[in-house]
Amino acid sequence: MVRISSLCANRKKQRKITNFSVFGFNEMLLILCFSLILPYESDYMSQDTFHFRQFSVCHRDCAMKVGTDGVLLGSLARVGGLAALDVGTGSGLIALMLAQRGVDDVTAIDIDKGAVHQASENFLASPWPDRLKALEADVVEFCPGRQYSTIVCNPPYYEHSPVAGSPTRQAARVADVLTHERLITAVCRLLASEGYFNVILPYERAEHFIWLCWQQNLYLTEQVNIRTKSNKPYKRTVLVFSDMQVEFSVRELCLLTEKGARSKAYEALTADFYL
Repeated sequence: MVRISSLCANRKKQRKITNFSVFGFNEMLLILCFSLILPYESDYMSQDTFHFRQFSVCHRDCAMKVGTDGVLLGSLARVGGLAALDVGTGSGLIALMLAQRGVDDVTAIDIDKGAVHQASENFLASPWPDRLKALEADVVEFCPGRQYSTIVCNPPYYEHSPVAGSPTRQAARVADVLTHERLITAVCRLLASEGYFNVILPYERAEHFIWLCWQQNLYLTEQVNIRTKSNKPYKRTVLVFSDMQVEFSVRELCLLTEKGARSKAYEALTADFYL
């Protein structure tokens, strides 16, 4: 595992997350912990590109860079049918992971023009350019004339919080731009019957999000609670919803061993993606 001092120096250059007066200490600690889970950058990154087994993701023009949250959602998402929608695609990472997993028709939308352009370039450079398309669209107003059997979203999660950086980065991180209520309403309109809606959130937001979905007849089918180490609190949760009322499952995923190496469970989950 790379030393924290060296990692922080690299992250300062790559992500420019350095202003402790803007980010709270807990938020900075959370970002650092999850950045440690990504493979060592010198082996997997060249300038602004992150290399996976079957594709590469350039994130130069995206507000939010390739991160562990996206990899987790792309790996854990429950896929149903042949058509998927990636809401807030950014660089297109999750859409690419779905295409690698066998989804034949993936539509990726984002409100940021730069992100859509970046995702389109990544799609064209991938092995599946005919199965992926990126569109500039707001999910609240998105009317494709069809429904999707799988919807994935890594939504904004800091509510009413000052965020460093450009307005596009703020939009990607702050839930005031796309509230969870508006997101769920849009998903109910776009999700096909017996389809799956997959989302990753901070763990402490899960209970309220589940309640909001229940109000709109989306029911929890699976919950994966994620912690960095076995002695640490949960940091993230991946939730899977459907319009079917079934008995749901809850399980845990620990990302690191006590010595700081990636756990066997996390290695197995991402084996098809990480080099």
